[in-house]
Amino acid sequence: MVEKAPTKQKAAKPTKKRVRRRSRRSEYKEKQDQEIVRGSERYPVFEPLAEEMKVELIVGKNEQVCIVHDQKLAYVLKWVEFDEKTKTLTLVSQKGQLQPLGLDIPAEMFEYLLDIDDIAVVLKPEDKIKDIYIASFIFVDDLFNVESLR
Repeated sequence: MVEKAPTKQKAAKPTKKRVRRRSRRSEYKEKQDQEIVRGSERYPVFEPLAEEMKVELIVGKNEQVCIVHDQKLAYVLKWVEFDEKTKTLTLVSQKGQLQPLGLDIPAEMFEYLLDIDDIAVVLKPEDKIKDIYIASFIFVDDLFNVESLR
């Protein structure tokens, strides 16, 4: 008689715990929510500029109104808006992001703001001027005034 060689028994596979995976959509949404930053495309309003850096609103010798700041802006500036009702200045980027100036505008400054078409935005980190940008100056009240469109 022929003897059979003993057969090897298969080792039992270790049981895996089922881990419930989140869907790719929820992972993507969670990642987007973590990336929300003020001033990003999903949240187009920055904190007031005066809270992020030192800012001054001045009038030069030739009656040129200037916004002087000491740090580089986080965006490319397109224009500056003045809302006559709320008496606030807002910087607007090329992508449409908004950043309020965050300063109380003195009453004597209003007469200068009413007469200008552009405003100088000056980067002055220390005692030297590093950059000057002449931006368009827009009255928000004029944008919604039907009489000004005729």
